[in-house]
Amino acid sequence: MNVSLVQVIHHSTRLERKLLENSLSTNKLEKQLIIQTNDIRKLNDKNSFLEKKVDEMEEQRQVALKMLRDEKEQLQALVLRQTAIIGELELQLLKVSSNNSGLQRQQQELLDTVNALIHSISVSSAREIKAVMMQDTPTTFMDCAAVFKSGNTQSGVYTLTLPNTTIEVKVE
Repeated sequence: MNVSLVQVIHHSTRLERKLLENSLSTNKLEKQLIIQTNDIRKLNDKNSFLEKKVDEMEEQRQVALKMLRDEKEQLQALVLRQTAIIGELELQLLKVSSNNSGLQRQQQELLDTVNALIHSISVSSAREIKAVMMQDTPTTFMDCAAVFKSGNTQSGVYTLTLPNTTIEVKVE
């Protein structure tokens, strides 16, 4: 019985040792499990924080995108209005240009007519004025060549002053 008791005690100690080893191993595993659980919790927290940030950024992007779309629509409407206005201005410019061309042509015709009238009046008036001046305001000349050089080409009575004298002679 002794041997059996020793065997049972030996076996019992071995089992206790195994149990202690298993217990230690379990404790180690529990610690590792706790550490990993904490790491997982931290990662979950970080992941939640990052998801919130991503959600906030997505919301901001959506708001910015909506604002850009609204601005795009406003700009497109503005471009359409300005295109219409430019079209109207081009039509008005064409009308004004055609009217302007007609007015320029009429102005040139009027200017040509006025110039022709002025020329015809001035030519006949100059002749009449010269004739009147020759008759009303006698001018004295040294000789007949001086009368001709002064522009008097019509027949008439001219006053000549003889050289080195104060004597005036009327000649025809």
